[in-house]
Amino acid sequence: MPYHTADRHRRVLPLDLASVFIDGKARPTWIDAEVVLDRSLTTGSGLDVLQEVLLATAPVWCSKLRVWKSQRDQVAIDAQQPQALAKAVFAAASDRGPTYRALVEQHGRPPFERLFGSAELRGAAPELTVVVLIDEWITSPLGSKKNLGNQIALQVRRPKVEGYAGHAWLRETFETLCARLSPAWGSACHPAEYWAKVMSDGPRIEAVGRDFGRFLPGLFWLNFFGRRYRQLIGDERLRSTPAERVAGDQGRHADCARFGPSTLEHARLCARGEAGAGPSRSRAVLLQNRA
Repeated sequence: MPYHTADRHRRVLPLDLASVFIDGKARPTWIDAEVVLDRSLTTGSGLDVLQEVLLATAPVWCSKLRVWKSQRDQVAIDAQQPQALAKAVFAAASDRGPTYRALVEQHGRPPFERLFGSAELRGAAPELTVVVLIDEWITSPLGSKKNLGNQIALQVRRPKVEGYAGHAWLRETFETLCARLSPAWGSACHPAEYWAKVMSDGPRIEAVGRDFGRFLPGLFWLNFFGRRYRQLIGDERLRSTPAERVAGDQGRHADCARFGPSTLEHARLCARGEAGAGPSRSRAVLLQNRA
């Protein structure tokens, strides 16, 4: 089935780091990134890679790394110890509350029980939060939708991270994670941009594009397309987009393509397969829109 951008009928807000408002308050420094994998983080070295990248890019923040459940419920992680982050994430994701345990005792274990869940990671300062979702299943049903349940989200909430401008730190860390993890898809944007392009206006609020069996989740400030998307969309279609720089990831650090707002619609046509054709040659591509 062809893939389409799910936001094609929705109003598009360009990323404007100087004037975006959330809940009536200016939050120009907020920016989020997510990396979505087509393999399980419950096996392999994916979480070890995350630990290494965070140590390299946010060493001060990692000095007080912990799993955050509440103000009174936090579990410290020694980021200098190998596999410490993975062990903490597994423990947090597999933890089930008393109600669940009582239901299991009464009715037995559910047929699809497996290791899945999430962990919120915080550090020495409030500028960054990392959320990790893991699932033994690579794909899982979410109603009528298909979900990829292994994801890493980076949330920047201050102007600077480790002394660097927040958006610059996030871009560098996002690109490093993409280069080392080779995800299926990834993006970075302001929360307001994501809300405008993905979330429904009502009557029920939901992420209308979060169906990896049918849609591209959207096109944002920064976009990563993994091997499967690259093969589907076509290398020449992506390269035909007017940009300052376009390059594929050949197993090294990926380059970027910078879009102007006027070229974003052309990118959507590329994603829908309506802007020419061409073979896929590279493993991935990273596209960046002008802020």
